[in-house]
Amino acid sequence: MKIWLCDLTYDQQVVAADTMPTNIAYLTVYVKHQSKFDNDFKLFKYPGKLLEAINTKELPDVIGFSNFSWNSRLSLKLAHTIKEAKPNIVIVFGGLQYPDDKSEQIKFLKENKIIDFYVYKEGELAFLNLINQFHVYKLDIEKVKKEKEIVGVHYIKPNGDAYISPPAQRIKRQSDHPSPYTTGVLDEFFDHQLMPVLTTNRGCPFTCTFCSEGSNYYNVVNKVDRSRVNEEIEYIAKKISNDKTGKLRRDIYISDSNFGMFKEDLEVAEKFAEVKAKYGWPDSLKVTTGKNHKIRVLEVFAKIPESIDTELTGSVQSMDPEVLDNIKRTQIKNDSLNDMALESGKRGKKTYSDVILGLPGDSLEKHKNSVKALVDSKYDNILSRQLILLKGSEMSSLESLEKYGFKTKFRILTKSYGCYNYKENKNIAVSEIEETVVGGKNLSYEDYIEARNFNLVTHIFYNHNFLQAFLKILDSSNIKRSEWLEKIFQVCKKDAKFKKLMGQFQKESEDELWESKEDLIEHISKEENVKKIINGDYGSNLLAKYRIIAIYDYLKEICNIAQKITKQVLIEKNKNAAQLDAFLEELEKYEFLKKKSIFTPDLEDDQLKVNFDIVKFEDITDNLNLENLKFNKEKTIKFFREKETSKLINNNAKLYGLSYSGIYKSMTRGTLQKRYRAIEYI
Repeated sequence: MKIWLCDLTYDQQVVAADTMPTNIAYLTVYVKHQSKFDNDFKLFKYPGKLLEAINTKELPDVIGFSNFSWNSRLSLKLAHTIKEAKPNIVIVFGGLQYPDDKSEQIKFLKENKIIDFYVYKEGELAFLNLINQFHVYKLDIEKVKKEKEIVGVHYIKPNGDAYISPPAQRIKRQSDHPSPYTTGVLDEFFDHQLMPVLTTNRGCPFTCTFCSEGSNYYNVVNKVDRSRVNEEIEYIAKKISNDKTGKLRRDIYISDSNFGMFKEDLEVAEKFAEVKAKYGWPDSLKVTTGKNHKIRVLEVFAKIPESIDTELTGSVQSMDPEVLDNIKRTQIKNDSLNDMALESGKRGKKTYSDVILGLPGDSLEKHKNSVKALVDSKYDNILSRQLILLKGSEMSSLESLEKYGFKTKFRILTKSYGCYNYKENKNIAVSEIEETVVGGKNLSYEDYIEARNFNLVTHIFYNHNFLQAFLKILDSSNIKRSEWLEKIFQVCKKDAKFKKLMGQFQKESEDELWESKEDLIEHISKEENVKKIINGDYGSNLLAKYRIIAIYDYLKEICNIAQKITKQVLIEKNKNAAQLDAFLEELEKYEFLKKKSIFTPDLEDDQLKVNFDIVKFEDITDNLNLENLKFNKEKTIKFFREKETSKLINNNAKLYGLSYSGIYKSMTRGTLQKRYRAIEYI
């Protein structure tokens, strides 16, 4: 039997879901290993390649699609296209963008009649049984639906009744089945766009109501044997180190929900240290850090070499006890997460945390206080997210909507849109949409907008250690970073330039929200509208976009406001700001020149005369002592671009252009720090 499996991603502006399709690869190796029938699999990640294959008219017997929030409408659109080309093809869907409520499941299946079968939750066992029945009944869809009831597979029977069963049992020992890496199933996906995914366990012990993994079904954590994990790491390392083009992705994503929380993770960290020494890979490790067991998490990350770029996550979502109770997150210890950030900073590890705006019981004050608490815990980045109602999560239920008084609107999902050529004069235009919470019983729409503005200021002035030099002064004076950030927010609301910037951000934030889902679907069904989104006219991540605008056009003002507010809080705390006055003014100029015009090519060198050793100041980890930094005689700092930095900026300018949307595209592939100018005393 010929089977195609598709885990599609949008790829026209950027590759939206830039991970290898390990989910469908697991299905492939499981069925190949367990089925007594002969099955020929082909996997797809990119929509263009799937459409090319459809045009060959050598279509499979069965085609399966993953169905997630980032590709649901894309999968449905292409499934419709394939059904038109081959009406008798069997179409199977599976994935988390599917409701948990039985009546909603039936409604989904009846609205999407092209889906013959839906595999519910973890798919291996249910998919295997379904494929076996296709062989038994020679691909007669009606006979399969009439004669068999397959646990974990949902469908509408020939008589119109729905068969809705509980999910199939989860696979407890993944290691009993072949690896999708070592069997070569994923070899074709080693390219310059996709990164490998490593799974060391499945499941999550926490019950967060906003997450699709928060149900009891996923609460048991099933671990993969570490010898199997080590084999996969070794295989990936060899594969990438043997690449002669130098274009393969050199990062890896660990899909575990709580990496570092289990004792077995120590072995994984040791294996990464081993392959880094042996093959020089990986360059970076992307993970979601364990939410409890701080000591073990720190021990695991201590074993990962500093040459592997990692960030420790502290995903608190809120610091308010009532909100945490509402989302069933009280078993996660926020104090532990905060301590972990402080300890990680001492060890030189980067950290970030998530806060979700609009959770049940949330308010403007609670949201701001959560962000401020994380700022004071010295997380490097605070990712301020908006509450999205995900299908399959408890939060998306009608009961939750009524209980918490959610007010929702709809918008285009960032990066998830495309316009694909199919046949002459027949293009496929499609975008994903999401339902966003914009208010609740304690959060008015006006407060929601105010919180978004606060998040923008946090993103500009605080995140990615953009103004770390000023934060260092606050820390050495035992002044809370949050006080500094709040004062900056209030100044930005009054400053003429920043008030204008925030006004533009607010307008675009409101314009992207639609009251009617149907109206938005109609809008994005038009090819010309989707092309505008791809070109960056709208649909961007607005926090990222306006941060770029601020750095591009308002850098001098950013540095000046940071300097003035630093001085102000020092005075208010009775610190001797007079001694710092001259140093702060030099620091403001230094920060501006180091980060000046980081997006534009052909920048001439600059010089700055200083009376303080600011270069040494950047490396200080102990208490600040200005007397040790003051020069006997004025010196000059030269600001210049190193060759690699110039090459990076020039290449990005040629490839993406210097429009805001072009810079936004380039920044999805790099960091600000790589663009800063080098310095030396002359």
